[in-house]
Amino acid sequence: SDASTLQSGDKLVIASYAKDKVAGDISSSIMSSNESTFATDGSEITSLSDSAVILTLGGTKDAWTLSNESGQKLGATAAKKLAWDGGTTTWSISISGDDATIQNGTSSYGRFLYNVTSPRFTTYTSGTSTSMLLPNLYRGGTSVPVYATSISLPSIQTVYVGSTTQLTPTVEPHSAPAKKAVT
Repeated sequence: SDASTLQSGDKLVIASYAKDKVAGDISSSIMSSNESTFATDGSEITSLSDSAVILTLGGTKDAWTLSNESGQKLGATAAKKLAWDGGTTTWSISISGDDATIQNGTSSYGRFLYNVTSPRFTTYTSGTSTSMLLPNLYRGGTSVPVYATSISLPSIQTVYVGSTTQLTPTVEPHSAPAKKAVT
């Protein structure tokens, strides 16, 4: 809700929660539109599409970069022409209410909009309307992805005591480093 809190390293997803869509990979110079599930108030993504692109924010205010998981920077070569590692790869980001304005560093290349009629995310120079929506930007933080599909848990041993099952974590012993003699 506040662009001033963005920091290099943040994990971001471009979305349109009103249409239950998130931005996917670039195909034919546009980012695909993928189904996802959102909280009814749009406050969070509750089920993220496997095809969603999770972007890592880099750079600084008014010259942000958005990189995919392969480290390629999102760029634009013209209006409605996105590319990985091509064209202008800097962006300014502002937020008003729930809507994000993600403007390319070359202003004539436009800003991100979600096209409802031809479902896709790309840059446009046109204004907003009922069929051209400003996107929403979701942040997952600097150290975890926006949506974790798996987490690491400690190993668990099953111990049977009579007819009752008990689960106990396996704890690895910790040994102190060897002491050195001081002469």
